[in-house]
Amino acid sequence: MSPPKADPELAERDDEGDEAESSRPPLAERPWARRLLPLLLLGLVLAVAPLWSELQMERELVFRLPEGGVTALEASVSQGEDLIWSTTRRFDAGDMPEAVSRKIRLAPGRYQVVAVLETREGRRQVARTLDVGDDASQVVIPLP
Repeated sequence: MSPPKADPELAERDDEGDEAESSRPPLAERPWARRLLPLLLLGLVLAVAPLWSELQMERELVFRLPEGGVTALEASVSQGEDLIWSTTRRFDAGDMPEAVSRKIRLAPGRYQVVAVLETREGRRQVARTLDVGDDASQVVIPLP
């Protein structure tokens, strides 16, 4: 049995290592890179997602009450199906404030606000869409 013969072309390529590497196609044209890129992007999104909660700021919601005999306020803030915050406040006759304010943590985005006002005449529901910007530290919600 004779030893295997060396391939002269392989020997030349090894001697020209730099030239052989520079003739490779760009990374984006390699099949394995095209399959790996979506996985890398997904990993990046998953790594950054927890940081989104850091964008939440404390914001003051101010519910401006109408004049008259409001005896209770039930208010809630939600985003899609998720309830973010809710409260119920009851007032003694003649002791109703002009506004009810609460500080809650909200990220910029669109929220649904539902307020139920209870008066001597009955209950009334008010629904609003609330757009919170990056710089809004106080959001006033007038209730008719």
